[in-house]
Amino acid sequence: MEKREKHLQGQIDAALAEARKRSKAKDKSGALYNLRRKKLLQSKLDQISGKKLNLETQIFALEDAASNKEYLGAMKQSNVTLQTHIKEADIDKAADIMDDITDQLTMIDEMGEALAQPIGQQMDEDELAAELEEMDAELLDEEMLEAPMAPKVKHNVGQEQFVDPMQDAPSVPSAPVKKQETQEEREAREMAELNDLLA
Repeated sequence: MEKREKHLQGQIDAALAEARKRSKAKDKSGALYNLRRKKLLQSKLDQISGKKLNLETQIFALEDAASNKEYLGAMKQSNVTLQTHIKEADIDKAADIMDDITDQLTMIDEMGEALAQPIGQQMDEDELAAELEEMDAELLDEEMLEAPMAPKVKHNVGQEQFVDPMQDAPSVPSAPVKKQETQEEREAREMAELNDLLA
């Protein structure tokens, strides 16, 4: 299982790196695909971890059950020995033994309910979209930090020099900014393209 875990972790790291690469290249579909793949691989890794934990829990339960069996056997033998010496039954001690047995059965039932809980998690598309948006913001910050600063241009006017105040102003795009496509619009466009291909 450890080799499988290491292999899955390597695939998860590779998928995350590829998602960042695709996002940096403005390939949104490729980035989302790799994020979904990372989530799928992560769920498989979580399942393996859950199975290992369940197996360890079962081993502990078996060890506890064996220990409890010895404990109950010792109590039974002790009770038999006491009965040979005491003619009248001790109600209080019998009640304590029954309380202990009831507590142990309750613990076994609670452990069975815990082991019956489902393992793994469902993918959340909103969480994926938020993660992609956060990744895009990080990449934008990295690009802004890596961008070189433009040198300030000085102009001579007579004997004085002045710095053009407009040189650091943000440039105005020459073309109109394209409206960001919503998920519904993208799905409608993809369906139309698919119908054109099937026509």
